[in-house]
Amino acid sequence: MTLQTLPDPSGGTKSSQVSFQLCEDAACERPYADTLRTLPVSVTVKLRDWGTMQRNGAHRGYVPLQLDPAAFTQLWSWSAPQSVALNPVATGEGKVFVTSDNPGQNLVYVLDEQTGKVQWQKTGTDFKPHAPAYANGMVYVRATEEANSIASTRIWAMDAKSGAMMKTLALNTNGYALAPVIDGGTLFSEGGYFSSGLSSFAVADGTLNWSINQGNAKLSAPALDDEHVYYYDGSKLFIYRRADGIRTGTITDPVAVVRNTSTDPMSAPVLGSRSNVLVLSGTQFTGFCCTSASGGSNRPIVNLSVDPAAPGMLWKTADGYLTQPALSGGVIYAGTGAIYTGASSGYTARFDAISEETGEILWSWTPPAPDISFYRNVVVTKNLAFVSTDKNVYAIDLKTHQAVWKAPYPGDLAIGANQVLLISVGGQTSLGQVVGIKLQ
Repeated sequence: MTLQTLPDPSGGTKSSQVSFQLCEDAACERPYADTLRTLPVSVTVKLRDWGTMQRNGAHRGYVPLQLDPAAFTQLWSWSAPQSVALNPVATGEGKVFVTSDNPGQNLVYVLDEQTGKVQWQKTGTDFKPHAPAYANGMVYVRATEEANSIASTRIWAMDAKSGAMMKTLALNTNGYALAPVIDGGTLFSEGGYFSSGLSSFAVADGTLNWSINQGNAKLSAPALDDEHVYYYDGSKLFIYRRADGIRTGTITDPVAVVRNTSTDPMSAPVLGSRSNVLVLSGTQFTGFCCTSASGGSNRPIVNLSVDPAAPGMLWKTADGYLTQPALSGGVIYAGTGAIYTGASSGYTARFDAISEETGEILWSWTPPAPDISFYRNVVVTKNLAFVSTDKNVYAIDLKTHQAVWKAPYPGDLAIGANQVLLISVGGQTSLGQVVGIKLQ
């Protein structure tokens, strides 16, 4: 008999028992005497790494951990040389992969997840790296060459332990983009800030599977399920077959506001749990072109059905949101930007729990002054939601709907396999620092 764990189980060692009984019938209403046997089972499960934007290709930002805020302790703080800006991080093999947002300097830093000490680094000139991704012992960094006004882009594939360059994936595009997504031996990357479209590579040898020049997305990332790739360009959701890139559907976002061609989605679609995909609708102007920056304007969350029998918009939220949302248990978690509440009260922000089925707000939490806006992304566990304002990172209890922990480091969030909360510090833009918080 083969036993399987639950999908995406919590990390750690779990003990249980399995009983066997021989019976005359399938319902075991007539058991044979003296045939009951009970065996102990012990399974050690490693928590999955934070491999790309919002952890994996579903972009749900969900980590299956039950956490005690009283156990949280800061392990380390690391600052990049020369105070360069940093992109959101990825994790793998007990390491934190960090890329700078400045060309001509150290490009890739690899930190120990427990100590924050640099394990290895890559230097280079005239390359601007983007946010990293990790999978199966390899770290992938998309980089744009900027020397002599050239803007060519490639993806470096490096050994996570040593930093040895294993292969280079040549992209028929240029410009900045969010982290690539790797799943099942295939890497997917979108066109980038100065381009559009989507490419699929075989990670084993770096060969191009297929490439599509379609849509107008910039600073986006595709979402994946077992058969399809979902690519949102700010006004339409394109659906492709993973195997060959054949487009099987296009769903128009009827409420999208595309401000102009110089703005971008600066978000990733979230794979829903009801044959649906959630998107931050439309585009926005951020004032920044790079993955180290957060969004600048509130946008509604739109729920799009991808059921071939009934495609289209299911609902949109009444209010707009600024953070990349998270999804768990049929609830969407997202934070707004600064909202003007009147001359006397000034600006404030709101963190909402939203029904995936209806789009209605289930409950809300408002940060205390002087915090006035939420930024970056939301990460949700079994009992807590982590979210950053312009001043702090908070942990919100999902039952009491109150903040139970905070750290004075706003920024982009990730939780690695060793249960360390990683903060790439900086509210709207990176400050060049990474902080590690031990969760348990």
